Amino acid sequence: MTARDCPHFQVCSAPLCPMDALSMQDGFWFPNDPVCRRTDVPNWVKRQRSIVRRIGQNAERGAFTVTMLSHPSVIGKKYSGLDLERTDLAPETEAEWCMRHPSRKPLSELRLQNLKQTRILRLAPDFSLEVPERIGGGTGNTTSVVSIVLRSKNEAEST
Repeated sequence: MTARDCPHFQVCSAPLCPMDALSMQDGFWFPNDPVCRRTDVPNWVKRQRSIVRRIGQNAERGAFTVTMLSHPSVIGKKYSGLDLERTDLAPETEAEWCMRHPSRKPLSELRLQNLKQTRILRLAPDFSLEVPERIGGGTGNTTSVVSIVLRSKNEAEST
């Protein structure tokens, strides 16, 4: 890798680099290690940043590999990686770690709709939001039609 490949090449000390295949294959990352500063990064680098935000820069939380960082598990306050100094039993493998950390559940349609509404209101604070009721009377397998109507607050007050 050269300075042409990455603008942070001369000063970067991240142990896992998305531009370096060898570090991604064999490397470990601890939460107190630096994280890649590039803006166009894979999701596993974004998860590194989330881990640091959520649990802090605590090296005692264990080591993470790219495989573990790519696993879509929930990052909670007790989130931890592999204990590389564990000698009492055979060390845990990446596969065992992934099995122990369940994947996130997909969002329900209602939760997804609420998130979209919140984002729209954040982007357009001078507008009010109207979402029609569900079609089908709320029983069993109903079909929902989602159409969001944005009206300026001045327009909404006049009606």
